[in-house]
Amino acid sequence: MHCRAQAVAPLKDALVAEPEDHIKAACAWTLGQIGRHTPDHARALAEGDVLRHLLACMVHEDSSEDLRTKAKRALKVLRTSPPPRTRRRGRSV
Repeated sequence: MHCRAQAVAPLKDALVAEPEDHIKAACAWTLGQIGRHTPDHARALAEGDVLRHLLACMVHEDSSEDLRTKAKRALKVLRTSPPPRTRRRGRSV
């Protein structure tokens, strides 16, 4: 299954460029929700280079506590997501 998580790029862009922490926190929360949906969605976040930006929000000294918490939770969800299932070839069910 191919995941078309088209919201990832705009959310990542807002996470990086937005000056307001409450908007960044909303983006971090939303990215975490996308990532927990399916393993394919989690992979789309990883391939979209979101993880390092969430980590940066979590450790940046000027980030609000809300932003740090939401970035940490999003990373935790992504870290614990099971790998995407692969179909076995040559076997019929």
